[in-house]
Amino acid sequence: SRLDSILSVTASSEDGETVTQSNFKKAIIFVVDESGSMDIYSKMEMAKLAVRKSIDLIDESSYFAVVAFSNDARVIVPLRQASLMNKEVAHNAVKRLRASGGTQICY
Repeated sequence: SRLDSILSVTASSEDGETVTQSNFKKAIIFVVDESGSMDIYSKMEMAKLAVRKSIDLIDESSYFAVVAFSNDARVIVPLRQASLMNKEVAHNAVKRLRASGGTQICY
């Protein structure tokens, strides 16, 4: 298995200046495909690793949630503050994800 990179996102103000700090709270939602095709080439294991490593990078003043989808979408981890305890609970929930079903993105 291989994890290539974690996406970094930066924000710019209306005049194009990069925003380095913000007083706004962040809410990060991870959306994970858990359809049967994720079983091929260890894609599910890599996705779970990427989500868990990304959760570790979130500062404690931010919020996060995890949603998984295959035949339907379900909330794996409801929106919560990124405390150490909440991150551990999320890690355990993400570890339990299993690939199955089809891919239904739109209704």
